[in-house]
Amino acid sequence: MNKLFLKKFLVISLSFGVICINSLYTSASPSIPQFTRASPISMLKANSSIIESTPLQEGQTIVETITKEKAYTINTKDSENKEILLIGTKPVKAFLYSENFKHLESFDSGYFDYSTKINWDFVPGLNYTLVIIPQDGETKIRTQFQNKYDSSLMYVSSFTHETRRIIEGGKKDLYNLKFLSDGNYKVTIESNSEKLNVSLKSSFGLNENFVVGLSKKEFTLNAKSTGNYLDHSISLYNEGKPNSTATYTIKIEKFK
Repeated sequence: MNKLFLKKFLVISLSFGVICINSLYTSASPSIPQFTRASPISMLKANSSIIESTPLQEGQTIVETITKEKAYTINTKDSENKEILLIGTKPVKAFLYSENFKHLESFDSGYFDYSTKINWDFVPGLNYTLVIIPQDGETKIRTQFQNKYDSSLMYVSSFTHETRRIIEGGKKDLYNLKFLSDGNYKVTIESNSEKLNVSLKSSFGLNENFVVGLSKKEFTLNAKSTGNYLDHSISLYNEGKPNSTATYTIKIEKFK
Protein backbone atom coordinates (compact mmCIF):
# COMPACT_ATOMS: atom_id res chain seq x y z
CA MET A 1 0.00 0.00 0.00
CA ASN A 2 2.81 2.40 0.86
CA LYS A 3 4.65 1.54 -2.38
CA LEU A 4 1.53 2.24 -4.45
CA PHE A 5 1.00 5.58 -2.71
CA LEU A 6 4.64 6.52 -3.23
CA LYS A 7 4.44 5.64 -6.92
CA LYS A 8 1.32 7.81 -7.42
CA PHE A 9 2.96 10.66 -5.50
CA LEU A 10 6.06 10.55 -7.75
CA VAL A 11 3.93 10.55 -10.93
CA ILE A 12 1.90 13.56 -9.73
CA SER A 13 5.05 15.41 -8.65
CA LEU A 14 6.78 14.83 -11.99
CA SER A 15 3.68 15.95 -13.91
CA PHE A 16 3.44 19.12 -11.82
CA GLY A 17 7.14 19.80 -12.43
CA VAL A 18 6.70 19.51 -16.20
CA ILE A 19 3.76 21.92 -16.10
CA CYS A 20 5.79 24.45 -14.07
CA ILE A 21 8.75 24.22 -16.48
CA ASN A 22 6.47 24.68 -19.50
CA SER A 23 4.85 27.70 -17.86
CA LEU A 24 8.23 29.27 -17.17
CA TYR A 25 9.39 28.59 -20.72
CA THR A 26 6.21 30.07 -22.19
CA SER A 27 6.39 33.22 -20.08
CA ALA A 28 10.06 33.69 -20.91
CA SER A 29 9.61 33.22 -24.66
CA PRO A 30 9.36 36.44 -26.67
CA SER A 31 5.93 37.00 -28.21
CA ILE A 32 5.70 38.06 -31.85
CA PRO A 33 2.73 40.39 -32.43
CA GLN A 34 0.14 39.18 -34.90
CA PHE A 35 -1.36 41.97 -36.99
CA THR A 36 -5.08 41.50 -37.45
CA ARG A 37 -8.05 43.19 -39.07
CA ALA A 38 -8.24 45.51 -36.05
CA SER A 39 -4.53 46.38 -35.81
CA PRO A 40 -4.48 49.81 -34.10
CA ILE A 41 -2.04 52.57 -34.94
CA SER A 42 -0.33 52.22 -31.55
CA MET A 43 0.41 48.53 -32.17
CA LEU A 44 1.77 49.24 -35.65
CA LYS A 45 4.02 51.98 -34.28
CA ALA A 46 5.37 49.73 -31.56
CA ASN A 47 6.18 46.88 -33.94
CA SER A 48 6.84 48.62 -37.27
CA SER A 49 10.45 47.38 -37.27
CA ILE A 50 9.35 43.77 -37.84
CA ILE A 51 7.45 44.60 -41.06
CA GLU A 52 9.33 44.55 -44.36
CA SER A 53 9.73 48.16 -45.50
CA THR A 54 10.33 49.82 -48.89
CA PRO A 55 10.99 53.53 -49.60
CA LEU A 56 8.17 55.22 -51.55
CA GLN A 57 9.19 58.36 -53.43
CA GLU A 58 6.95 61.11 -54.80
CA GLY A 59 5.94 60.35 -58.39
CA GLN A 60 6.66 56.64 -57.91
CA THR A 61 4.33 53.70 -58.52
CA ILE A 62 5.14 50.32 -56.96
CA VAL A 63 3.39 47.14 -58.08
CA GLU A 64 4.08 43.99 -56.07
CA THR A 65 2.48 40.89 -54.59
CA ILE A 66 2.25 40.57 -50.82
CA THR A 67 1.11 37.77 -48.53
CA LYS A 68 1.46 39.63 -45.23
CA GLU A 69 1.81 43.16 -43.87
CA LYS A 70 3.98 45.51 -45.93
CA ALA A 71 5.32 48.93 -44.94
CA TYR A 72 6.48 51.85 -47.07
CA THR A 73 8.58 54.74 -45.74
CA ILE A 74 7.80 58.23 -47.01
CA ASN A 75 9.80 61.45 -46.67
CA THR A 76 8.65 64.50 -48.64
CA LYS A 77 10.55 67.67 -49.54
CA ASP A 78 7.70 70.18 -49.76
CA SER A 79 4.41 70.99 -48.04
CA GLU A 80 2.16 70.54 -51.10
CA ASN A 81 -0.85 68.30 -50.54
CA LYS A 82 -0.05 64.73 -51.60
CA GLU A 83 -2.12 61.76 -52.65
CA ILE A 84 -1.56 58.02 -52.18
CA LEU A 85 -3.70 55.79 -54.38
CA LEU A 86 -3.80 52.13 -53.39
CA ILE A 87 -5.45 49.39 -55.49
CA GLY A 88 -5.40 45.65 -54.66
CA THR A 89 -6.61 42.50 -56.39
CA LYS A 90 -8.12 41.60 -53.01
CA PRO A 91 -9.31 43.94 -50.23
CA VAL A 92 -6.57 45.54 -48.14
CA LYS A 93 -6.46 47.93 -45.19
CA ALA A 94 -4.21 51.00 -45.01
CA PHE A 95 -2.60 52.86 -42.09
CA LEU A 96 -0.50 56.03 -42.31
CA TYR A 97 1.34 57.58 -39.38
CA SER A 98 4.47 59.43 -38.32
CA GLU A 99 6.57 58.65 -35.25
CA ASN A 100 7.24 62.38 -34.93
CA PHE A 101 3.57 63.04 -34.22
CA LYS A 102 3.17 60.13 -31.82
CA HIS A 103 -0.58 59.58 -31.41
CA LEU A 104 -1.64 63.00 -32.66
CA GLU A 105 -1.77 62.48 -36.41
CA SER A 106 -2.56 59.25 -38.23
CA PHE A 107 -4.84 57.71 -40.86
CA ASP A 108 -6.83 54.48 -40.69
CA SER A 109 -8.77 53.51 -43.82
CA GLY A 110 -11.31 51.86 -41.53
CA TYR A 111 -12.29 49.03 -43.87
CA PHE A 112 -10.68 46.39 -46.02
CA ASP A 113 -11.31 47.50 -49.58
CA TYR A 114 -10.05 47.08 -53.15
CA SER A 115 -9.03 50.74 -53.44
CA THR A 116 -8.17 53.54 -51.03
CA LYS A 117 -7.15 57.13 -51.67
CA ILE A 118 -5.25 59.00 -48.96
CA ASN A 119 -5.01 62.80 -49.21
CA TRP A 120 -2.43 64.12 -46.78
CA ASP A 121 -0.55 67.31 -45.93
CA PHE A 122 2.91 65.87 -45.27
CA VAL A 123 5.39 67.88 -43.21
CA PRO A 124 8.67 68.20 -45.17
CA GLY A 125 11.62 66.26 -43.77
CA LEU A 126 9.63 64.02 -41.43
CA ASN A 127 9.48 60.25 -41.82
CA TYR A 128 6.09 58.65 -42.37
CA THR A 129 5.12 54.98 -42.48
CA LEU A 130 2.42 53.56 -44.74
CA VAL A 131 1.34 50.03 -43.73
CA ILE A 132 -0.76 47.82 -46.03
CA ILE A 133 -2.48 44.77 -44.51
CA PRO A 134 -4.02 42.15 -46.86
CA GLN A 135 -7.27 40.51 -45.88
CA ASP A 136 -7.05 37.17 -47.63
CA GLY A 137 -3.57 35.87 -48.40
CA GLU A 138 -1.65 36.60 -51.59
CA THR A 139 -2.67 39.99 -52.97
CA LYS A 140 -1.24 42.09 -55.79
CA ILE A 141 -1.12 45.78 -54.86
CA ARG A 142 -0.45 48.96 -56.82
CA THR A 143 0.72 51.88 -54.68
CA GLN A 144 1.01 55.31 -56.32
CA PHE A 145 2.37 58.41 -54.55
CA GLN A 146 1.84 61.76 -56.29
CA ASN A 147 0.74 65.36 -55.99
CA LYS A 148 -2.99 65.61 -55.32
CA TYR A 149 -5.20 65.74 -58.40
CA ASP A 150 -8.86 66.69 -58.59
CA SER A 151 -9.90 63.32 -60.00
CA SER A 152 -9.62 59.87 -58.45
CA LEU A 153 -10.76 56.47 -59.62
CA MET A 154 -12.64 54.55 -56.94
CA TYR A 155 -13.26 50.80 -57.36
CA VAL A 156 -16.47 49.65 -55.69
CA SER A 157 -17.11 45.98 -54.92
CA SER A 158 -19.74 44.13 -52.89
CA PHE A 159 -17.73 45.02 -49.77
CA THR A 160 -18.65 48.21 -47.93
CA HIS A 161 -16.50 51.09 -49.16
CA GLU A 162 -15.99 54.07 -46.85
CA THR A 163 -13.82 57.10 -47.59
CA ARG A 164 -13.07 59.80 -45.00
CA ARG A 165 -11.39 62.99 -46.19
CA ILE A 166 -10.51 66.58 -45.37
CA ILE A 167 -11.20 69.19 -48.06
CA GLU A 168 -9.92 72.77 -47.99
CA GLY A 169 -12.02 75.84 -48.73
CA GLY A 170 -12.22 76.55 -52.47
CA LYS A 171 -11.12 72.99 -53.35
CA LYS A 172 -12.89 70.26 -55.31
CA ASP A 173 -12.73 66.46 -55.02
CA LEU A 174 -14.02 64.27 -57.84
CA TYR A 175 -14.54 60.50 -57.56
CA ASN A 176 -15.18 58.45 -60.70
CA LEU A 177 -16.77 55.19 -59.60
CA LYS A 178 -16.00 51.89 -61.29
CA PHE A 179 -18.42 49.22 -60.03
CA LEU A 180 -17.22 45.62 -60.19
CA SER A 181 -20.77 44.20 -60.27
CA ASP A 182 -24.28 45.35 -61.20
CA GLY A 183 -26.78 46.06 -58.46
CA ASN A 184 -28.39 48.59 -56.17
CA TYR A 185 -26.05 50.46 -53.84
CA LYS A 186 -26.78 52.80 -50.94
CA VAL A 187 -24.65 55.95 -51.02
CA THR A 188 -24.38 57.89 -47.73
CA ILE A 189 -22.61 61.27 -47.51
CA GLU A 190 -21.92 63.15 -44.26
CA SER A 191 -20.01 66.34 -43.47
CA ASN A 192 -19.29 68.78 -40.64
CA SER A 193 -19.74 71.75 -42.98
CA GLU A 194 -22.80 73.65 -44.24
CA LYS A 195 -20.84 74.79 -47.30
CA LEU A 196 -20.01 71.45 -48.90
CA ASN A 197 -21.73 71.12 -52.27
CA VAL A 198 -22.14 67.59 -53.63
CA SER A 199 -23.11 66.33 -57.05
CA LEU A 200 -23.97 62.65 -57.51
CA LYS A 201 -24.43 61.56 -61.14
CA SER A 202 -25.01 58.37 -63.08
CA SER A 203 -25.44 57.72 -66.80
CA PHE A 204 -28.43 55.56 -65.84
CA GLY A 205 -30.77 58.17 -64.44
CA LEU A 206 -29.38 59.59 -61.18
CA ASN A 207 -28.57 63.32 -61.03
CA GLU A 208 -28.54 64.83 -57.53
CA ASN A 209 -27.09 68.22 -56.51
CA PHE A 210 -27.26 69.30 -52.88
CA VAL A 211 -25.51 70.87 -49.90
CA VAL A 212 -24.74 68.26 -47.26
CA GLY A 213 -25.18 70.55 -44.26
CA LEU A 214 -24.75 68.98 -40.84
CA SER A 215 -26.92 65.93 -41.50
CA LYS A 216 -26.23 62.91 -43.66
CA LYS A 217 -27.74 62.34 -47.09
CA GLU A 218 -28.67 58.88 -48.39
CA PHE A 219 -29.34 57.82 -51.97
CA THR A 220 -29.99 54.59 -53.85
CA LEU A 221 -27.81 54.12 -56.93
CA ASN A 222 -28.55 51.51 -59.58
CA ALA A 223 -25.03 50.81 -60.80
CA LYS A 224 -23.80 49.03 -63.92
CA SER A 225 -20.38 47.39 -64.27
CA THR A 226 -19.86 48.78 -67.76
CA GLY A 227 -16.10 49.17 -67.38
CA ASN A 228 -16.46 52.89 -68.11
CA TYR A 229 -15.43 54.79 -64.98
CA LEU A 230 -17.15 57.95 -66.30
CA ASP A 231 -20.62 56.41 -65.95
CA HIS A 232 -20.87 57.14 -62.20
CA SER A 233 -19.31 60.03 -60.27
CA ILE A 234 -19.40 61.98 -57.01
CA SER A 235 -18.15 65.58 -57.02
CA LEU A 236 -17.61 67.66 -53.86
CA TYR A 237 -16.81 71.38 -53.61
CA ASN A 238 -16.07 73.28 -50.39
CA GLU A 239 -17.44 76.83 -50.66
CA GLY A 240 -15.69 77.81 -47.44
CA LYS A 241 -12.99 80.46 -47.22
CA PRO A 242 -9.38 79.64 -48.22
CA ASN A 243 -7.40 77.95 -45.44
CA SER A 244 -10.62 76.65 -43.90
CA THR A 245 -11.30 72.92 -43.89
CA ALA A 246 -14.26 70.57 -43.89
CA THR A 247 -14.44 66.84 -43.30
CA TYR A 248 -16.65 64.44 -45.20
CA THR A 249 -17.41 60.74 -45.33
CA ILE A 250 -18.64 58.79 -48.36
CA LYS A 251 -20.02 55.33 -47.66
CA ILE A 252 -21.12 52.95 -50.44
CA GLU A 253 -22.70 49.60 -49.59
CA LYS A 254 -24.41 47.06 -51.81
CA PHE A 255 -27.95 45.94 -51.00
CA LYS A 256 -28.02 42.21 -50.31
